[in-house]
Amino acid sequence: MRVVVMGAGGRVGQALLARINAADDLTLAGAPGRALPADSLNGDVVIDFSSPPGTMALLDRLAGTELPVVVGTTGFDAAQTQRLRDEGAHRPILVAANFTPGFAAFRSALLGLAQALPRAGLTLSETYNAAKKLQPSGTTLGLQADIAAQAPERALDLDLRREGEVAGITTLTLALDGAQIALTLSVTSRDAYAAGALEAARWLMGRAPGFYTVSDTL
Repeated sequence: MRVVVMGAGGRVGQALLARINAADDLTLAGAPGRALPADSLNGDVVIDFSSPPGTMALLDRLAGTELPVVVGTTGFDAAQTQRLRDEGAHRPILVAANFTPGFAAFRSALLGLAQALPRAGLTLSETYNAAKKLQPSGTTLGLQADIAAQAPERALDLDLRREGEVAGITTLTLALDGAQIALTLSVTSRDAYAAGALEAARWLMGRAPGFYTVSDTL
């Protein structure tokens, strides 16, 4: 499988390059910068960890093709999010804020706990590296939206932390009378995001055009 990597200069992008170079079944087909030259997208699939404007420019460049795209970029506004969904009419596209192996199962368990304990107080905590902006990550925003869709009036507290070189820790704490339950997903290396994105790319190959998420890969 020939893989084009957008955002190769970032930490996850670098992990992607290392994994592609080490895999027998993968070939790096390109790692273009913002200019997107004409011959830079000659691959079987594109994995994008760039920026919202970079992702939109990528979709512009891919107009008229059916090249599969895996998007791990976060921070899209409402119009950009809708465009990503609309892109499913033209190509298979899989979008996720978190490609950690096991994340889809974690999300399912988290929502199951929240639903099973409707009177519990909920706190969603995230910890990332000190260089990351102190605002909710794409993972937290997605889980927050999931819980709101499940129970629109339910209160959910957010606890945002930035420490050292932490790759990513997400915890849902359910406070009960004299007890609590905590469900945690800890990412020990950013390599996990790269591994999950490549597995998503393998899964996406040969799929019909459509908008997919990591939950569809289960």
